[in-house]
Amino acid sequence: MTSTSFVELEQEQMFCDLLEIVSWNTVRVPSDDEFPYGAPIHAALDKLVDKVRAMGFTRLHRQGDHYMWVEIGDETRPLVAAISHLDTVSFVPNQWEHNPLGDEDATHLYGRGVVDDKCSIVQVLYALKYIEHLHQDYRIRLIVGCDEETDCRCMKKYIEMGEEMPCYGIIPDAKFPYIRSEKGLINVTFQLAKSSLGSKLAHMQGGICGNVIPNSAWMEHAGTIMKYQGISSHSADYSVGENAIIKMFDDLASDTNSLVSSWMRYFRAEAATLIVPIGTRKIAFNPTFIEDVGEYVNLTFDSRIPIELDAAKTLDQVMRLLEIPSDALVRKHIGNGYVYSNDHPVIQAVQHAYHSYCHEHCPDKEDVEPLDIAGTTYAKYFSNCISFGPGFPLEHSYGHREDERLSKTSFAGAAIIYIDALVALARLCAQ
Repeated sequence: MTSTSFVELEQEQMFCDLLEIVSWNTVRVPSDDEFPYGAPIHAALDKLVDKVRAMGFTRLHRQGDHYMWVEIGDETRPLVAAISHLDTVSFVPNQWEHNPLGDEDATHLYGRGVVDDKCSIVQVLYALKYIEHLHQDYRIRLIVGCDEETDCRCMKKYIEMGEEMPCYGIIPDAKFPYIRSEKGLINVTFQLAKSSLGSKLAHMQGGICGNVIPNSAWMEHAGTIMKYQGISSHSADYSVGENAIIKMFDDLASDTNSLVSSWMRYFRAEAATLIVPIGTRKIAFNPTFIEDVGEYVNLTFDSRIPIELDAAKTLDQVMRLLEIPSDALVRKHIGNGYVYSNDHPVIQAVQHAYHSYCHEHCPDKEDVEPLDIAGTTYAKYFSNCISFGPGFPLEHSYGHREDERLSKTSFAGAAIIYIDALVALARLCAQ
């Protein structure tokens, strides 16, 4: 049976499995000693482990609530991996036309995580099921993390635990044909006194999480409640959104002695955000999330920086320019960018799988240039592992936005590509 015929046979069950996993709310909530990412993610990982076992897989491992992996093949062979994540960004149900915990129509699947990144969990599980029956003993592991959308503590834990690193692999958490480079990342939270942001500020709230451009914000200032609306988008693609927190800051900037007033000196209307000079470069520094905590606010900023900049040094410079004291930094998730050459052996292997599928099924998407993105994926933590799909060129997935969606045709197509790509990488490792 070919990979194509296998997916055609299994796709209806795959759709059902995906909608089941999407129905598990896996938004990170405040942690405690028992559940580092909150009880909902703990419960969802329980269910995923049960589901993997019910599919007949026996070699698997769970590391608390940080990650799990399932593996097939000869344990003496080099390891190939696909690395996905179970957690999702938050959502506001009444801002969706479709059920954010799973919906479908004749052509599409809908729900938070249906693209980012729960679809790939299902696609790779079925790829393992198919490959296992080839009886070639290819050793392939699916790794599923639980903190990708916030701090990537899950993959930091994987490395800390001394888990085996893959020889080659894919991160199915972006778009085809493949991601050639990622910008560096600065995603940080500062705890600041409300009085430092505005002398008459009583309350302030905005956004849903740290890597989404906020579509709503509000504050109580000088005894008046003021509300702001924007358009949400992935923070890596901030220009297509409209930042509600920036609108709120614009009103606060009239208090000339406040931090916000000094920040808004860097506001650029054409970018609709703060543009901070770093040497000869200029970077966008987006406020994304505000949490009101008594006399303080926890304020999160997100920035995607050029590959040649060092993330730690850039953060230090930004804090000096924005006059933010070092002791205000209460959370830091940063990483440097990377770039691969087009002749890298992993890229050559996975591209053959992609082009073979497109040549037969969607030739208009075959000859597309690789992507250089501002988004951040697990590829920052795993060398020789390429961000690869599941989205196809010329398709909008609404990732991190309301009514996140994936066409059923594209879901099936990516499943076929992943089977062929993982086999190709296993063969490459065996050479």
